[in-house]
Amino acid sequence: MAYLAEFSDGSLIEIPKTIDRAWQEYAHHLSRERRADTARAKRCNQPILRTSSFSDYARMVRQAEMKLIQCGRASPEDRLHILSGIYYGTPWSRDFDVEKSTARNVAFQAFLARPYTNSDDPRPCLGCGLFESLKRSQDVAGVDMGHTLIGLNARMRTASRSVPFPATSSTGLEITTWVGDLAGGSARLALDRRTGTVAATKYFSGTDYGAPSNLEGDLAGSLVAAGSPSGGVSAPSISSSGFIASAIEDYFVKKIGWANRGRDFLVLQGASFSGSALTNRNRIRSSMADKFEAFGRLYLVNFLRQHSSGPLAIAGATAAAFPLLRRASEEVADIFIGKLLLNRFK
Repeated sequence: MAYLAEFSDGSLIEIPKTIDRAWQEYAHHLSRERRADTARAKRCNQPILRTSSFSDYARMVRQAEMKLIQCGRASPEDRLHILSGIYYGTPWSRDFDVEKSTARNVAFQAFLARPYTNSDDPRPCLGCGLFESLKRSQDVAGVDMGHTLIGLNARMRTASRSVPFPATSSTGLEITTWVGDLAGGSARLALDRRTGTVAATKYFSGTDYGAPSNLEGDLAGSLVAAGSPSGGVSAPSISSSGFIASAIEDYFVKKIGWANRGRDFLVLQGASFSGSALTNRNRIRSSMADKFEAFGRLYLVNFLRQHSSGPLAIAGATAAAFPLLRRASEEVADIFIGKLLLNRFK
């Protein structure tokens, strides 16, 4: 099972033992690697582009895939794992550049049910120019492509696609995409409401939690290269000789499935429709709220450990916020369902 580990950044996270050994291989040298990463980025003499178009982004992904295949990483699962690691779960990821959190990397690897090792570092294969171009192009035309790729990555394995993670009521796929975002928003809302009335819409704007770019990326993580939503969440339909870039083009450029993405996502969650009317909204809202509340508890404690002054402050904040979390989760779930039904997230 899992055990608790505390890191120097104050984070507390459950780490499955199967992840720990692989993580320790490179965590020991993390500080040195971080300094080296910064130096490498500064001295890169290859062109670095930041794209704002889906077609250009898909073109970069295709170029990266061709290089990875030449480097011996031919399977779609390997390519997805490596590409999503540019954004989350590794010491070379954009998320780590921002958060500087070892615990987050370990958590992402646990939720993905697959560790990262030094052999998954794409920089020697891609070159600094293409690597930095992909890394700096995470937000493309209002969509967080890092969320899309980590969702596709999580769907590759039954353990992360279909098995609830302990104490969360959610799968690794859900936690790394929509549940993680909206449970975090629910937890922050509960914390805010300790001192007054705060609208549930607060965390559906900006660039974090339920921001439009996050939600669009979250949906894509479940819907790109997917089969019929009535069959539930499926592994990405990418053949061994196929390209992830083609699936990205189908969804974002050719807009295949785009017009029905909100409804299709709801069907994945067990929604039933009569014409355009959602007939089991209360059940879907309750199910989503269960997930937001369960993971929100873990998020809330971890957030407080990083932002509060000590155990007494954390105990007081959790005692005040936990009773407010269920209502916050239900309201966040209701807003999310409304956006899905409208197929509009801004």
